[in-house]
Amino acid sequence: MKHRLAPLDYIFDLTNDDLVEEAIRKDINIALKRTVDHMYNNPEKFVYKLQNCYYDVPMSEILYIASKPNYVNRVILYTKNAAIELNDSLSNIEKRHPTLFRSHKGFIVNLSAVNYVDVQANCIYFRSHEELFCPISVRKKQRFKEIWRQEKL
Repeated sequence: MKHRLAPLDYIFDLTNDDLVEEAIRKDINIALKRTVDHMYNNPEKFVYKLQNCYYDVPMSEILYIASKPNYVNRVILYTKNAAIELNDSLSNIEKRHPTLFRSHKGFIVNLSAVNYVDVQANCIYFRSHEELFCPISVRKKQRFKEIWRQEKL
């Protein structure tokens, strides 16, 4: 049997209320960090932070992620039901989620959400929202088609 001790198990008899409060805050921050790390390591969820709150979206809900023009480290996450503006970069997202495909310098696509690709117009269309599309660069088109075919199998 394996015993796990939570950080709050080790608050000693402190006489000063400020020291007790500081110890509790420190332990809560440790627990929060462990929880957030666990959330970020789940490949089935996309985790993001807005105003000191963490949220997660199932990867199956994500259509694509686009960089926000004229802004540094601002992206827009397009899901089946919403568009969410985040403080993040496409390169960081690409590193955290290797299942997503960088179709263009300003776009990352969820391969499982793709309905079809218009090779002539260099556009990717999505299953649930056929009016939404994102571009695919000419240089990445062949690699995308190979990976997308494997994904569909």
